[in-house]
Amino acid sequence: MDRAKPLISVIVPVYNTSEHLPKCIDSIIAQTYENLEIFLVNDGSSDNSGDICDAYAAKDPRIKVIHKKNSGVSAARNDALKIMTGEYVGFVDSDDTVSPNMYEELYCDLTNNGADVAVCRFNRIEIGEK
Repeated sequence: MDRAKPLISVIVPVYNTSEHLPKCIDSIIAQTYENLEIFLVNDGSSDNSGDICDAYAAKDPRIKVIHKKNSGVSAARNDALKIMTGEYVGFVDSDDTVSPNMYEELYCDLTNNGADVAVCRFNRIEIGEK
């Protein structure tokens, strides 16, 4: 892991997305930019999303899990924002996946352009599509 690069905090609010959550987390931990801290904020899920979060945290020290009473996506993000230590922050929804080089490219865009914010486009994939 290249610790010379700044830490990026990735915040993932989680609520009853056990069907999609493993694919989401796998896409984040597979990033080419490895200096990440990943917050999985289980916002009172009633399915096994919390167990999935805990299992991933047991395997990857970059993952931190917050279990909380359901209070909505904004509150879940804010809870992680209060304790994150990264120089940069990114948000991923728990039913989404990200390209393997997304954070690498966003970081390069920031540094190459002296920007404070970097954004990227998205592709919408309907259920049943690959």
